[in-house]
Amino acid sequence: PAPAGPRTGEGLLAEHDPLVAQIIRHRLGREGMTVRHFSSGTAALQAAKGLTPILVVVDAMTPGIDGIELLRQLRQLEHYQRIPVLVLSDIGSEREVVRTLEAGADDCIRKPFSPTELVARIDRLLRRG
Repeated sequence: PAPAGPRTGEGLLAEHDPLVAQIIRHRLGREGMTVRHFSSGTAALQAAKGLTPILVVVDAMTPGIDGIELLRQLRQLEHYQRIPVLVLSDIGSEREVVRTLEAGADDCIRKPFSPTELVARIDRLLRRG
């Protein structure tokens, strides 16, 4: 097995699907990360102002403020400019990926995803930090 990456700390998760959120929370929890989950972009943005996570995972299709707009607004907050952001996308089209990266995402993964690939991508983002 690969050596454990720097995963301890708090993650911010904006995901509308409870099953997907549970999978992510469980998998990252096993890796040592505490995950604060919000089911809407609006709730995540409100909470984000009082948090300093080591990672943000955003579903592109969150209700309220969608994931791309949430990402744009997070990047305007000074303490979120260097925090790695991974976007989960149901669409996965080239245009959607480009739009996500232009909005400030560090990486984008298409749903459905492999939990093992998700953790590997998160490790890579956290090592870069």
